[in-house]
Amino acid sequence: AARGSDEITWWQNDGDENFIEHTIDDNFDGAYDVYATDLDGDGDVDILGAAQNADDIVWWENDGSQDFTRNNITMPYYQLDGARSVYATDVDGDGDIDVLGAAGDYGIDGPENGSITWWENTGNIPPAVTTALPDVTIAEDTYSVIIVPTMGEHFTDANQEDILSYTASALGAGLDSLSISSGLIVYPTENFAGYVDIMVIASDTYGASVADTLMLTIENINDAPVVITALPDVTIDEDNFGTIIISALEDYFNDIDQGDSLSFLGNVLGEGLDSLSISSGESFAASGSMTNDNQTQVTTSSRRSRLVRGSNKNDFPVQQTLRDKSAQQNIIFGNSDNEAMAPHRNISTSRTDPTPLIVYPTENFVGNIEIVVIASDLAGESVADTMTLTIVDYRPNISSLTDVPQDQGRQMKIQWAPGHMDEPDYITQFSIWREVPTDTADLWDFITTVPWIGSEENYSRIVPTLGDSTVDTTYYSTFRVTAHTEDVDLYHDSEPVTGYSIDNLHPTAPQGLIAVQNGASVILQWLSAEDEDFNYHNVYRENLDTIDSADVFTTVDSFFVDLDIPTGSWQYYVTAVDSSGNESDPSETVSVILSSDLEPLIPAEFALHQNYPNPFNPTTQIRYDLPEDTYVSITIFDIMGRKVKSLINTTQDAGYRYMNWDATNDLGQPVSAGMYIYTIQAGEFRKTKKMVLLK
Repeated sequence: AARGSDEITWWQNDGDENFIEHTIDDNFDGAYDVYATDLDGDGDVDILGAAQNADDIVWWENDGSQDFTRNNITMPYYQLDGARSVYATDVDGDGDIDVLGAAGDYGIDGPENGSITWWENTGNIPPAVTTALPDVTIAEDTYSVIIVPTMGEHFTDANQEDILSYTASALGAGLDSLSISSGLIVYPTENFAGYVDIMVIASDTYGASVADTLMLTIENINDAPVVITALPDVTIDEDNFGTIIISALEDYFNDIDQGDSLSFLGNVLGEGLDSLSISSGESFAASGSMTNDNQTQVTTSSRRSRLVRGSNKNDFPVQQTLRDKSAQQNIIFGNSDNEAMAPHRNISTSRTDPTPLIVYPTENFVGNIEIVVIASDLAGESVADTMTLTIVDYRPNISSLTDVPQDQGRQMKIQWAPGHMDEPDYITQFSIWREVPTDTADLWDFITTVPWIGSEENYSRIVPTLGDSTVDTTYYSTFRVTAHTEDVDLYHDSEPVTGYSIDNLHPTAPQGLIAVQNGASVILQWLSAEDEDFNYHNVYRENLDTIDSADVFTTVDSFFVDLDIPTGSWQYYVTAVDSSGNESDPSETVSVILSSDLEPLIPAEFALHQNYPNPFNPTTQIRYDLPEDTYVSITIFDIMGRKVKSLINTTQDAGYRYMNWDATNDLGQPVSAGMYIYTIQAGEFRKTKKMVLLK
């Protein structure tokens, strides 16, 4: 025993009287005396020691391998003040070794004359459970709670020293940690609900112990679902109808309550989607309608694929056939339980299969759409997240298809802008196509190619049409532009655009107009038209004695006979009209003066002439000859023989006559285009002819 260094040490004899030092304890304060004996009767030598400063009598148990475990004989508040000597013998003669100790004159609490004390070896009685630990129930998310306030109410030291230490451990998951001193405190794992077995061990100072177990019940309190990963923003092509933009919503939402499941609901903020579908991997055939938050009713529509992946490896075939990929799309609602749903929402309950989010964009919509996805648990708690769906259009956008001004027709100017590009050189070139007029196939004639120029935002080309529109008919031509990529099988067709070309050049004004008076009639003559697209002449007659507008007559000839003109001063001029309806500048004017003493010309026989122009729109002239005074009736019938209009029904004097018809019926209403029959009844003379009205 070393008092100065507070050590208890022994030296091992190697058999040759060489000794090896072994320290048993280097913290025995004021080590004063030491004694060796088999204190516990296990056949090996244990060590006893007295510490004057610590007032302790201690023994070190030898485990048989010369490893020693310290055990106190004196206890706090029952110490041997100024302990200076220790000895061991069977004091009470009961067969086991008891311990004696001597205290010095100047102990802390002892009398000044010192003391002699012995400690009976009772064999140490282990601690005992006096009252079983109670099972305890707490609520989920209750963090740091005392579940056993006083451990001394449940364990006792049979040696009546009441010096027990406690340890506790959780058997299984559910607790982050626990602590124990006089009471037991637990720290449940966040969001855990269930049962946890806790074992408490009470040990005395001699190492003897006893254990008891309690069951901690953590009752479930429903937690709202959480967003574990924000929904990603997604970009899709304009023609991707029925596209899965989120393959599994479970990757972004989680219900932290064990055994719970989630249902999903999607809402669209604004325009851009006909519908959206959320399903749990099962098949659904339900259909219906939904309403966006702006209360616009959404209906289903047919779609045509704009992204064509063809099998033709040639970049620019002479003709290309497109298959119509139209498909009637129903708005789909689905959940795995086939529950009834509100008409403006789509909901799905997740099971084991992933829950995809499918969108059905509005046809031709391009822009950003905000989509809110709400995840709800079985108790109705929910969490929401918002994503942005960007719909882009890779197709070229034809901005205009216009006639080329001041030309002879048969060509138009097409202008377009490139569509969306993921990278600057996504497009390599463009091709222009013209639709072939046919009812049996979707055929397009290749027109030309246009190279991609990266700095250009707008492109244009002059393209040929199949014909020009005129005043009588409209001749449409339909074009489209295709954007090509490095992959010859991947190209983007624009929407078709339809327009028409016209002849913008006016005919040459008629030359050499002369007038010859013949009684009450005037014969006009001029030079024949030289324009290739000449159609007819307009003959204008003005009464110089009035402010009335000019009368207009038409003829395909280079002469005109104006019959039965009233007396007065008259002026004539002629224009040329081409097949596109363009009218020339007027010719020079000619004037005539008719007096009442002129003898009128009388025709030799009855006649009904072909109307002019024919076909016509909107007016035509019907000429007829009367060799004598007679009652005249001219009537117009449709092709079914129904009366349309009575032009004249009265007595007329002999002469050269005409009537104009403005394509109206007896009620003054415009009639439809088609073939009509006009008849004349003059005395015994009757004649019928046909004419055609165009619209």
